[in-house]
Amino acid sequence: MNASYPEEIPINGGVEVIYGIICFAFAIFGIPANAFAFRYFLRKKLELSSMLYLFITGSDVLICICPIPIGISYFCHRNAVLFDSVFFCNFWMLSWRILSCVSIFYVAVLSVTRAYLLCFPFKQVSLLFVKIIIAVYLFLQLVISTNVFWTGEHQYVYSAKFVACDSVTPTHFPDDLLHIYNWFSRASYLFPIFPIVLSCLVSVVSISRYQSKYGGTADQEKVNASITIILFTLIYVFCNAPQAILNIIGGVDKSVLEPLNKWDSALYFQNFIYTMIVPLNSTLNPILYFYRMTSLRQELVSALRWRQGNDRGQLVPRDTVVLSLKSFNSGKKPSNGLSFSSTA
Repeated sequence: MNASYPEEIPINGGVEVIYGIICFAFAIFGIPANAFAFRYFLRKKLELSSMLYLFITGSDVLICICPIPIGISYFCHRNAVLFDSVFFCNFWMLSWRILSCVSIFYVAVLSVTRAYLLCFPFKQVSLLFVKIIIAVYLFLQLVISTNVFWTGEHQYVYSAKFVACDSVTPTHFPDDLLHIYNWFSRASYLFPIFPIVLSCLVSVVSISRYQSKYGGTADQEKVNASITIILFTLIYVFCNAPQAILNIIGGVDKSVLEPLNKWDSALYFQNFIYTMIVPLNSTLNPILYFYRMTSLRQELVSALRWRQGNDRGQLVPRDTVVLSLKSFNSGKKPSNGLSFSSTA
């Protein structure tokens, strides 16, 4: 298997360990947090926003799994380890590309539909229509991402520089197909940013007008849900803007990036941008869910209290815990005497 040799790269042992720890931190926190949020949205009434959140949390669980083999390679002096398998390398890269692109697309659909409903509050967005759009996009991603195997040559091989599988253009790859592949790959990462930013601005203006018009009579649940989506999309933009900028610059003139490549000879900065920002985004998303969604916090506290009571041999009914949490949030003393102190 053709791969770069780690000894050719000026690696820093301390940084390698830190990067490996970060990769495993994404998995340790991101997988259970997103899985819990996925379970929460799965149990909610099927609406547009809950359906999209369900898709996003599902893809985020899988995205948080992807850094594990990267972390193993960082701990092993950038040796291929799991990536040494041709099948695993190709499977990992295809999964990574599809999941990251699809996750971005979900955020774009969520942001655009929320802005549309804010601008046209008396109209509805068809769930079937959104499902069809998502299904078509998934099909296109699958076709474009797997066309590298149509010529019978593997496209992805391990690169010690990127500590992941890298693209290698097959010798007999058709030029027209290669052009479509490169265009669609760049568009998958770059295009969603523009509607996301635009719809986010439209949502902010719509909320401001809505509150100034209705004042204290405004539907706070609607406003809070919109603010949550705006914060959610802002986190996405913050995490993915550096990658988009580098892709745009590299697409226009790669020579502009030569000073960066000389300074970042071990590619620590670029690897963080290209392979760690996406799972970082997926790990930060549940924090926003728990912060903004009261019912999800109640579910979490209920599960933790249930676990704590089970460990002590004193099972506390979940309904009682949720009721007590509501009383706690409202400033009222729980009628059943349950305490939420750390010593309870």
